[in-house]
Formats: sequence, C-alpha cells, structure tokens
Amino acid sequence: MWIAKIALQRSYTFVVLALLILLLGVLTTLRIPVDIFPSINIPVVVAIWGYTGLSARVTPFDGGRRHAQTDQARAAYDEQVANYRATVGTAYREVEDWLADLGQLLKRANWRAI
Repeated sequence: MWIAKIALQRSYTFVVLALLILLLGVLTTLRIPVDIFPSINIPVVVAIWGYTGLSARVTPFDGGRRHAQTDQARAAYDEQVANYRATVGTAYREVEDWLADLGQLLKRANWRAI
C-alpha cells in the first residue's frame, strides 16, 4: 500500500524509474554472452536442373505428325460441338412442340393462356 501512496505523490519518480528499467533492460540484452544465443549456421540446399535440349529422337521435323494430330484434335472438337448444337436444337424443338400442343389444348378447353 505504501508504494501506491508514493506513486500518487511522486509520479515523476516512477516514470524515471520505468525509463531506467527499460534502458537497463536493453543494455543488458545487448551484453548477453554469445553462448546463450549461439550463431546457427543452417545448411542451404541448392538444386540445379539442367536442360540438355531435344533428344535425337524428338526432332522438330517429324514428317507432319504433330500437324496431323492437331488436325485430328480439331476435327474431334468440331464433331463434339456439332453434336451439342444438334442436342440443344432438338431440346428447343421439343419444348416448342410441347408449348404448341398445350396452346391447342387450352383453345379446345376455352382457357386463356397466361
């Protein structure tokens, strides 16, 4: 309790003591022997990957094989797109026919379409 009374009466004294403790703490940390915080030499691993180029079997002049494979892939893609468009067209046609039939049924039953 006595320390609280002194702190209230002499506040500058406690500010000076706090700064002194802070300063001494920093100085003490800087003077700590090295054996408490030893220097650690972490090994560094370096991986080098060499690229030697194309092998003799893989030449840029392959007789048009890559060009033929590209054409084949494009043809397969075009075929898939055509199949998709045909499927979508069939679906639209079926929905349109169904709506037309529904309209005819509503006319026969004297209903008004919404």
